[in-house]
Amino acid sequence: MPVDTIDLIEHQLRTGTGTNQVDTSLERASVATYAQQTNKNTTGRPTQIYVQREATDTKFTLWPVPDSTAAYTVAYYRLVGIDGMSSGISGSAAIPPRFIPALVAGLAYYIAQKKPEAMSMAPALKQEYEFQFQLAANEDTETASIKFVPFNTFVTGAKCLLQRVNTHLAFATKQGLDTLCMSYKSFRRAPTGFRRARCS
Repeated sequence: MPVDTIDLIEHQLRTGTGTNQVDTSLERASVATYAQQTNKNTTGRPTQIYVQREATDTKFTLWPVPDSTAAYTVAYYRLVGIDGMSSGISGSAAIPPRFIPALVAGLAYYIAQKKPEAMSMAPALKQEYEFQFQLAANEDTETASIKFVPFNTFVTGAKCLLQRVNTHLAFATKQGLDTLCMSYKSFRRAPTGFRRARCS
């Protein structure tokens, strides 16, 4: 993968070409899930992708290992890092235009922390910096509509659980009524003095 890749946002397994092209979603596996795979050399159609974000690069591993039954291609959308400034700013930095106000406000805030005569302005500059950064960051939020639908298995399980609860409640109610009736019958057959003692 390109060295400026920070992370993968979306990833699909692509087969075929042209009008016969088919994209299948790959499930992202955590390090724990991938580590617990008993046989990491199993071959077949990949269903999971394990992304390793290391210090110098980002790479991924497919599981199962792709077999030779088809030509697989991983199509992905990636998060790209901006150019570093460790070597100075002699060239043009790859900074999105919407983040320039946040960069200027942040630079002013950090300079104010280093200048004793400007320390009193640091709180206001920090507030402006955070405000400008939030404005820029909000531009990267997803604007497409989203809809949450409960999983069918959960709904079915909830119905079964409710039916079981109702069954147990009905049984408990019937059992309680039977016990109450038996107690009342025993009370009716008891002597008068005993009944009064029981009632008191």
